[in-house]
Amino acid sequence: MTITLINAALGIATAIALQALGLPGALSWGIVAFLLNYVVYLGPAAVAVALLLAGVAAFDGGAAAVPVLVYGALITLEGQFVTPALVGRRMALNPLLVFVALLFGLWLWGAIGGIVALPLLLWATVVQNGDGLAIGAARRGEA
Repeated sequence: MTITLINAALGIATAIALQALGLPGALSWGIVAFLLNYVVYLGPAAVAVALLLAGVAAFDGGAAAVPVLVYGALITLEGQFVTPALVGRRMALNPLLVFVALLFGLWLWGAIGGIVALPLLLWATVVQNGDGLAIGAARRGEA
């Protein structure tokens, strides 16, 4: 539920920002940003590429890059500050386990493995525990 609310806020912020820039179909872009933000790494990248193309079609010169830059700022704010602050309280992973997963991912698949290691570790932890929403809470005795 928390991720859905974060993604909805990102979609609304994207729609408002693109509407302020004058990009046609800003509401549609907000909905696309909301939906594709569920897809780790690839979703925001796909939205960024599509916004770059839309910017080229809608604006002239350097202004064509402004929609993707605004979206990049929003997605960075969401990914670096909002999501960790809200989700990080509920999902707690052992730092040694994170380090080992990163080492293994980098050894096995190189740079892509390092990128994919933590989402796979989180997924495996959720599957192993059976209740992904209570990982951190159970460890702290709250569940």
